[in-house]
Amino acid sequence: MSDKTTFMYVSLWNEHGGAPGLALYTFNSETGEIAFKKKINDTISFNCSFIDHGRNILYVCNETPELPDVDYPCGRIYGYRIDPQTGDLTEFFKKDTLCPNPSYITLDKTGRYMVAAHHSTYMRITKIVRNQQGKFIPQVEFNDSVVELIEVNEDGSLGDIVDVKKHVPDVPVFDRRGRPSNSHPHSAVMSPSGKFFAVCDKGDGYVYMYRIDYDKKELVLCDKKRAGKPGNAPRYCVFHPSSPYLFVNHERAFEDRMNICSFSYDENDGHLEKVGEINVLPEGFRIPEGSNYEQQGFCMHPSGKYVYSILNGHNAVAVLEADERTGRLKHLENVEIEGTWPRGIAIHKSGRFLVTGCLVSGDIAVYSVGDDGRLSRTGYTSKMRGCSYITFY
Repeated sequence: MSDKTTFMYVSLWNEHGGAPGLALYTFNSETGEIAFKKKINDTISFNCSFIDHGRNILYVCNETPELPDVDYPCGRIYGYRIDPQTGDLTEFFKKDTLCPNPSYITLDKTGRYMVAAHHSTYMRITKIVRNQQGKFIPQVEFNDSVVELIEVNEDGSLGDIVDVKKHVPDVPVFDRRGRPSNSHPHSAVMSPSGKFFAVCDKGDGYVYMYRIDYDKKELVLCDKKRAGKPGNAPRYCVFHPSSPYLFVNHERAFEDRMNICSFSYDENDGHLEKVGEINVLPEGFRIPEGSNYEQQGFCMHPSGKYVYSILNGHNAVAVLEADERTGRLKHLENVEIEGTWPRGIAIHKSGRFLVTGCLVSGDIAVYSVGDDGRLSRTGYTSKMRGCSYITFY
């Protein structure tokens, strides 16, 4: 690998018209040029990934509601060793989770623990019970949706699941079709100091702030705040790299709005306060009835000056400027994405290039990032159906 060539891994998700697998690309950090190298696996449906650069390990979620070789509904986390010279991956462990659909994973600052959010499913089961009057009635139950704390072994493989946190909604929760639903932890992101982990729950509508008690091997809840109106479904979050702010995008459009909100947090105790909310759709825009308008991938510029969010349905990247003094966001532009169902997004560590990927059409495109945060096309593209999550090595 040359100084200017790095590697890019694209997780492929076999849902909503996507395709399974894990793809390896080379990435030229001077020009933004990408080149497909190989598929590592073309049978497993992958989503979120995380790279431990110290150990040269790629961790990746098999976000699935069930596995053919396990007799209970669950997902799986895979570990691959990265060859630093070629980018090739060698599988060296897999770990079954306790819950369906592991949707986001991250390591703590010590490399001894992984925090994993599990979206779980919308599936319901009916139990027949007697009520207080002695009548038989249906009782609806859901799969648990949890945040797991997992020990990491010396070699980077995953050990025991040592703690599980369940979120219990405090108001009735409904899915996008209006059916009763449950909590759905969707992302878990570590703060720049490594002290806290923010978890977005798109089921109950809260953003949670946890820390790890290393003596007790457990997650400790520091605070939680509602991210918006019930039903907005907070999905992904990013921390400002140097100021105490957290930014959250919402999966579901609501009242012809697609919102991103800002929180401040106390760097001592993790206390959250909402400081702003902004709509990223054009003023006066009306969402077509029956359309699928959702925010998907979310990332922040390494400088902390800009935030980028994928707008599915609107087929665009929203570009926002972050005020490091107040945490408030200013909407700069929406840049059109070519393709169907845009989902994946990542920004290179240099801050010079941003990559987007589409789940259904497979369109992958590289944009250059200006000094003002705005995006322009480089002309470098690829096709890889199922594109869901993008990670740079």
